[in-house]
Amino acid sequence: MLAVGLSLSACAVPDLGPKPQMRAPATLDSARSLASPPGAASDGAWPQQQWWTAYGDAQLDALVAEALANSPDVAEAQARIMQARGATLVAGASTLPTVNGQGSAGGTKQSYNNGIPADFVPKGWKSTGDLALSGDFDLDLWGKYRKALAAATSEEKAAEADARQAELMLSSNVVSSYFDLARLVARGEALKEAVKAREAMVTLSDQRNRQGLDSELPLRQSQSLSASARAALSANDEQILLRRHALAALLGAGPDRGLAIVPTAITSLPVTPVPADAGIGLVGRRPDIVAARLRAEGAGKRIDAAKAAFLPDISISGLFGLQSLGLSNLFKSGPLMETPAARSACRSSRAAGSRANTPRFAAPTILRWRTITAP
Repeated sequence: MLAVGLSLSACAVPDLGPKPQMRAPATLDSARSLASPPGAASDGAWPQQQWWTAYGDAQLDALVAEALANSPDVAEAQARIMQARGATLVAGASTLPTVNGQGSAGGTKQSYNNGIPADFVPKGWKSTGDLALSGDFDLDLWGKYRKALAAATSEEKAAEADARQAELMLSSNVVSSYFDLARLVARGEALKEAVKAREAMVTLSDQRNRQGLDSELPLRQSQSLSASARAALSANDEQILLRRHALAALLGAGPDRGLAIVPTAITSLPVTPVPADAGIGLVGRRPDIVAARLRAEGAGKRIDAAKAAFLPDISISGLFGLQSLGLSNLFKSGPLMETPAARSACRSSRAAGSRANTPRFAAPTILRWRTITAP
């Protein structure tokens, strides 16, 4: 059985309206808001992915690595990458020929009492078998599958940007908490010295009062200042403990993990000049903005793919099959043709859904200015 089929399917293209367009970043004025101060250098480079290594703190590097390794948010983002990558492979498979093979073997014995003279009925058990090899290839004249593949690729890259965003947020929180802890520890040392000085002042004021050199007023004042210093030290110790617990949570560990962290004393921080081409690029380089842009681009590609689904579709199908009563006679032939049917309502709904996703890029872009330009 050998057959080759040529199928053609199409349906009327509905009026989907104009295709949504993403707002160009250049239309968002930012020159004045992101201008460098007079005399300040503007030749800085953009931070690298492991930007925290610029601080030169080995303990901080280890803490960030530990947090990234144990974070469920990062693991979830990586899982979404694998899911999107699988969708890309599925979309890419639609652009390739499809080949299927099938085979079976068995035995049969026909009845001698089925209205056919017994002399004409095969005697005993007879082996049976069939083999089939089929192939199908869609010419994709209008790029329906290619555009769907491009959309899936954009969505895969958006998932990768989501993972970078999760890593950026986690590393930023770890670095911020670490330096907050270092600041509080340094402040605690200063407060301890202040408590000692205030207590010494109380002792001195008490001695002068006992000897009649001063009234009780200086003594009361020094006692009040000493109590305030001790209260400030106690409040600072509480903040240190809370920051240690916050760091432990970011590391994906129990609260005791934070107690073992001894931050390095802050002596100086590296100078990071603003890049000369900051402008809108400061927002455009954010992973969450990149992900939103890629998803909007993917939605645009799905609109194109949905429109192409309404146009004439030509595919080539072929089948080679063998079937026999008796494996030695496994060579027979006959025709077979399959014709796909068009589903206009389903395609219209897909096109409408893709159009609805495109404007979602503009809102995140504008809202991120609030966190960058706010004083």
